[in-house]
Amino acid sequence: MRANGDPYFVDENALLVARALRDLGVRKVDGDLRVEGKLLFDWKADALAPRLRRVFEGTVPTAAWQAVRAQTGDPGARAPRLVFSGSSSSAATKGAAGAGAETLLVLHRSQPLLAMLKALNGYSNNIFAPFADAAGGIRAVETAIRVGLPAAYQQELVLGDGAGAHPKNRMSPRATVEILRQLAAELAPHGLDLADVLPVAGIDDGTLKKRLVGPNGQGIVVAKTGTYGDYGACALAGALRTPSHGLVYFAILNRGVPIEEGRRRQDAFVRVLVDSLGAEPWSYLRDDAPAFTRAEVVPAAQATTAAATP
Repeated sequence: MRANGDPYFVDENALLVARALRDLGVRKVDGDLRVEGKLLFDWKADALAPRLRRVFEGTVPTAAWQAVRAQTGDPGARAPRLVFSGSSSSAATKGAAGAGAETLLVLHRSQPLLAMLKALNGYSNNIFAPFADAAGGIRAVETAIRVGLPAAYQQELVLGDGAGAHPKNRMSPRATVEILRQLAAELAPHGLDLADVLPVAGIDDGTLKKRLVGPNGQGIVVAKTGTYGDYGACALAGALRTPSHGLVYFAILNRGVPIEEGRRRQDAFVRVLVDSLGAEPWSYLRDDAPAFTRAEVVPAAQATTAAATP
């Protein structure tokens, strides 16, 4: 198996691949499941693929298979199952490269980047670190962001990793607001706004699903949360649409306050903003399709033919 670090490859995606292999007549693998490249599975590195292999062998969460089965329109189907003749421990001493002649059977293409960012932001998922690596490393990301900040703010952004967990990470509220402004400006030429990449409170699944709901709350706040319990730190940064001031940005960064109390204060502050500014709901329609349905799994021969067609 060749992998390139898709951060949203989960049980359902693995089942799609297993189904495609079954449809090609593959029932048994002479040997082990080996990985070439960077495999992330269910939000964690799975370099030797023991967890992925278990899914291929049929040990899969019931909910994941039910979701896939519902999308295939075949409610009576059974979960695909491959039989491996090699032991999983053998992968530790044998690499994927040099294993002999290779034939590509199935190609899995990730869901589009925009949908992936939206989903990962909603759950504030720490798997974001690979995005920083793909962009040239955390220093390159830090430099690129600082370039867009006013000179007085540039040293107020310090990054230690791409997931928000490094003790070196520092960001001031005003730098955070400016980053949101820059993000909105970058999205605009593509006909997009912040609601296309950040969660909408009370509507999107994730950390904002149950916050800022109730009267004059649902759908009005687009924001990103950040929480690191070990440091007693939590944050809420986002934007409101207002009739008289346009977009109004805010950033609340708490440290040394109990997490739940910090969130309560954040929500109270934002509600005052909403009421005083007459904020209006974002023009936003949630896409309820399961994330795995946006991925594409095709036989390699079919993908090659499509690529060759002018």
